[in-house]
Order: sequence, then structure tokens, then C-alpha cells
Amino acid sequence: ACASAITIGAYVAFTTHFSNHRRDIMRKANRAEEEASSVFFDSLVNCEVVKYFSNEALEVKRYDAALSRFESEQVSVLHSLAQLNFGQQVIVISGFTSILGMT
Repeated sequence: ACASAITIGAYVAFTTHFSNHRRDIMRKANRAEEEASSVFFDSLVNCEVVKYFSNEALEVKRYDAALSRFESEQVSVLHSLAQLNFGQQVIVISGFTSILGMT
């Protein structure tokens, strides 16, 4: 009973702590996505002005940089999710192993 309580407590503590950390990572990813969308729609809305001043290359660079940041943040989100799942699995398997060892 003690081993299962420790396992559940460790699982809850780890999940709570790591989920709070992931929340910050998700906020950064959401901001990067909003920025990429903003650059995209800004370029579309002002396409005549961009054409008039022959500024397509600059707009492409701006959008590419915004997409690059967005992709980087999405990779961070996926890595943090994998770390959360791995940590949870280690805690659960350790708890099951300790219970099995006591029997």
C-alpha cells in the first residue's frame, strides 16, 4: 500500500510540475504561430504595395523567419511532451516493479 501511494504521489507531483513547465513552452509556440499568421496575412493584404515597391524578397524573408521560429517552437512542444510521457512511464514502471519485488 505504501509503494502504491508513493508511486501515485510521485506521478502527480511530476506531472503537475512538468505540465506547468510545458505551459510556458506552449505559450511560446502559440505566440510564434500568431506571428507567422500575422506576417502571412499582412503580406496578402498588402500584396499590391509589396509588388509596387518590388519588395517580395523582404516579405519572403520575413515569412520564412517567422515560420522557422514557429517550427522550432513546435519541435520544443513535441520534445517536452515526449519527456513528460517518458517520465510518467518511468515512475509507473518503477512503482509496479517495486510492488512486484515486494510480493
